[in-house]
Amino acid sequence: MQREAFFQKVPCVTLRSETEWIELLPGGHNRLACPMNESIVEKAEEALSSSSDWSIGLYGDGHSSETIAQAIIDYR
Repeated sequence: MQREAFFQKVPCVTLRSETEWIELLPGGHNRLACPMNESIVEKAEEALSSSSDWSIGLYGDGHSSETIAQAIIDYR
């Protein structure tokens, strides 16, 4: 749900001590909160009061298949 939250431009708090989607952490799009810890409330409050930059293209522009197809055509 971390990437899905990013695509929907919704801040995310992940109740884990680590994540596979580390690229979402520096911009504040995702925050980690240790399960069963008071940091959950703190991280949720941070997420709700933040203003992350959602315009960054972490996952491309949605046109990768077109770019790949054109590269194959041009290669011939």
